[in-house]
Amino acid sequence: MIRIIYILVFLVFGNQALSQFEQNNKWSIELNGGGTNAVKPYAPMYFSNTVGLFHTSGGIRYMFNNKYGLKLDGGYDRIKNDEFGSNGFSEEFRTNYYRSSLQLILDLGRAFKFENFSNHISLLFHTGAGFSQIRSVDLDKSDNMFNYVVGFTPQIKLGNRAALVADISFIWHIYQQYTFDMTQSHQQRGFDGFLANGSLGFNFYLGKNETHMDWAYTPCFPDMSYLDVEIKKLDSTNQNLMNKLRDDDGDGIINIMDDEPNTPEGNTVDCKGKSIDLAENPDPTPDPDPTPDPDPTPDPDPTPDPDPTPDPDPTPDPDPTPDPDPTPDPDPTPDPDPTPDPDPTPDPDPTPDPDPTPDPDPT
Repeated sequence: MIRIIYILVFLVFGNQALSQFEQNNKWSIELNGGGTNAVKPYAPMYFSNTVGLFHTSGGIRYMFNNKYGLKLDGGYDRIKNDEFGSNGFSEEFRTNYYRSSLQLILDLGRAFKFENFSNHISLLFHTGAGFSQIRSVDLDKSDNMFNYVVGFTPQIKLGNRAALVADISFIWHIYQQYTFDMTQSHQQRGFDGFLANGSLGFNFYLGKNETHMDWAYTPCFPDMSYLDVEIKKLDSTNQNLMNKLRDDDGDGIINIMDDEPNTPEGNTVDCKGKSIDLAENPDPTPDPDPTPDPDPTPDPDPTPDPDPTPDPDPTPDPDPTPDPDPTPDPDPTPDPDPTPDPDPTPDPDPTPDPDPTPDPDPT
């Protein structure tokens, strides 16, 4: 239950930014009627038909955008042992079942873009929780419990103010204390009761705008039907142009320039398509060659321009004043005599070589 509340709060406040379709109606009223099937629990020797009459339900719905909304609804089911005649296998009983719930709405038609193949069919998914009561007609007993609802509602758009709907809902009970026949107590933890109902009805759309959120969408494939009109215009223009460019009478002049549209075959025509009677209008004598223009007289020699007066010699620039004699540099102070290198110490007398041994006389 806490998780369901969290989901509802998140979807309510987290999707306020989806305001693309603010100029659409958001409120609607739903009214349905149909059959019901209370499946379990029953006391021994008690049970109901598979489908019983009578079921009715109604609710008011508000859509935050074209995908999410909330519905507050209620329903009534009559549960009997023999809805369609005598049922000899069950003891007689009759109970009235009342339900109310707050449910989250998800428009599957918009979520899955049904508009791409039909803009008159949609499907709503609804789920939520609430309270239920079973009250016996024959016995002074009643039983209160929580319920959890899941269902689907197909829709067919009838117009901007109404839609035909079919609904199938499955309802589970928590803390159901008695069986549906109210003759025996029943205590079981968790979801201890179950019934289903199906119905047909109508959605009535409220508001001053033209379209309800159930049918507000942006098609993936935009409407291009306006191009058909443009294509037809172009075809008509092309056809007219082709007619004007034709030469219907075969005189060599197109219709748009032909002043005589029905020229007899074989007639000679002028540039405007009019017939020419060659007997009355023979070929004109060609103009003789025009006399050539004489050569133009050449211009006399032009008078030569006189020599231009030479410019006078420009005044020469005066000689620049010579620099005065520069002051001679004083004699530089001579370097002192360098100290002469001392005479090198003479080598001592060399030891004379001994007399060489004379070579013997040659023989």
